[in-house]
Amino acid sequence: MSGENMYGKTTAELTEEARREGITFVAHMSFTELIEAIEQQRETNELAPPEPRRPEPEPG
Repeated sequence: MSGENMYGKTTAELTEEARREGITFVAHMSFTELIEAIEQQRETNELAPPEPRRPEPEPG
């Protein structure tokens, strides 16, 4: 892990970080739950990285 101190971040910053890690349903999570979910997701991603997202098709 990066060793960053997530306890120094705001809930909004943690929500953004969670979404970057691939956690989509964060609205119901508390501050501590967000930190735990981010840490768990990072561990999961280290073991089996998520497949790259395909770009959205261009309209037209």
